[in-house]
Amino acid sequence: MPELAVSDLHKSFGDVHAVNGLDLTLAEGEILALLGPSGCGKTTTLRLIAGFDRPDQGTIVLHGRDLLPLPPEKRKIGFVFQNYALFPHMTVAQNIAYGIRYAPRHTERVRELIVLVDLSGLERRYPRELSSGQCQRVALARALAPQPRLLLLDEPLSALDAKLRESLRREIRRIQQEVKLATLHVTHDQDEAMAISDRMAVMHAGRIEQIGTPSEIYSHPESAFVASFIGHANVIAGTITSVSEERLEMDASGTMLRAAASGRDFHPGEDVLLFCKEEKLRLADDGQKTVSARVIIAEYHGETVIVHLESRIGPLRLRMPAGMASNMSAGMQVSVCLPPEECDVFPQKTLS
Repeated sequence: MPELAVSDLHKSFGDVHAVNGLDLTLAEGEILALLGPSGCGKTTTLRLIAGFDRPDQGTIVLHGRDLLPLPPEKRKIGFVFQNYALFPHMTVAQNIAYGIRYAPRHTERVRELIVLVDLSGLERRYPRELSSGQCQRVALARALAPQPRLLLLDEPLSALDAKLRESLRREIRRIQQEVKLATLHVTHDQDEAMAISDRMAVMHAGRIEQIGTPSEIYSHPESAFVASFIGHANVIAGTITSVSEERLEMDASGTMLRAAASGRDFHPGEDVLLFCKEEKLRLADDGQKTVSARVIIAEYHGETVIVHLESRIGPLRLRMPAGMASNMSAGMQVSVCLPPEECDVFPQKTLS
């Protein structure tokens, strides 16, 4: 039995369907990242699970218990807000103790959590005397204090700088594994989702498009939206010209491109989109089917360089090791290859 089971969840605000038939499960001790663009329904989903909003339809079951009749404080859920929501007039210890201040041994529990989140020595400080990262740790400890069965994180790292985000996401993962708590982590940051989660759920327009491990979703997208949203893909429009058991062929502005057969049903004349991630696009070797392109600009990114190209099939991006890109300059003519086995094809109409 899953620790959390959400089925056919719906929530509308006027004419806006914020959550539209959402299903997901979460195993005990698992951390699942709910990933998607702004406005896709991620935070609304969290608020429905927490009990801050009521769904129009659907079920939410935690550890075999129906949550819908229960108020938020009875659901055994810890919630970490995007803006931390700490009480400014309370110290670190008082903030952490807020939800358990009448419980036996609450002082000992606070001490345990202060050690867990690495805030020893800061117990008497107020939020205004803490860094953003320290405030985030206090918020996490406060959510964990009542020993919830489920932890909900609503973009907890979005207000932090890049270096601190990277450090804190490791800390969240460490703490989550130590307490072995089912965790639903909402984010719009792909790197964060892939680094921190056991599984990812990619959300779009109130629905979950795909659930799987970070590797599965990155390497094997199941929809045009996932292929376009995860990673940085070159997107090429074309029309299917032939279909076989092994390959698809398409005409993209007069250039013939190929992709491995995906098991999806295509037919000649169908308008499609081909996706090839920037790191899979390659400079062509002799004998390969190539596309001629002109270098617009080469962007240096440390170990790699992103080369922006102009071609007959549209703009392209090529990511390559910096050492191989030393001679790339604006105006240079190159030939690139889109390996068929690295390309995904979906009907054009499915991307909206």
